[in-house]
Amino acid sequence: MVCGCCAHASYGSFAITEDRLRFGAYFDALLTAIARVHEDSTLRRFWRSGRLLENPQGRHPYEEVLPDELATRARWFLLDCSANPPRPWQLTPPLVVYALALEHGRKPHREWLVYAFSPQNDSMTVEVSVPAGPRVRVRAALGGAFALVSESDAAVRRVEVIGLTPE
Repeated sequence: MVCGCCAHASYGSFAITEDRLRFGAYFDALLTAIARVHEDSTLRRFWRSGRLLENPQGRHPYEEVLPDELATRARWFLLDCSANPPRPWQLTPPLVVYALALEHGRKPHREWLVYAFSPQNDSMTVEVSVPAGPRVRVRAALGGAFALVSESDAAVRRVEVIGLTPE
């Protein structure tokens, strides 16, 4: 039944607006991503108590006319990756892999959860540099891929997440 006062369908006390119809798929994808984090113990642990790892080797490409509060803050988190061009970069470098890491624990027992996303490749193996940590070989994928890196034994373990593209 369509409401006569505006453009939404009404089902009893529940109304579906055009916005819900138009953006519902995006909202469902967001809920699915959140559910994946909470269903996987490794992702949940890093989500709750991991620290986003700054990459001090890279500078943010937008460094001009910054307010003081931003000028002194860490603003570059993209990890260095073997698939990307060497620095220095212009404002639009042709990046192949976008990799980030969350850090958990303290030296010498740190762990890093590395996420690598390759928007143009189904799956590829790349080397990623973890700041103040090791350079590791991880999988990057079109749907994103997670790897757990351990400082104490130098192990790299793939974290399989339901719903992400398998290799």
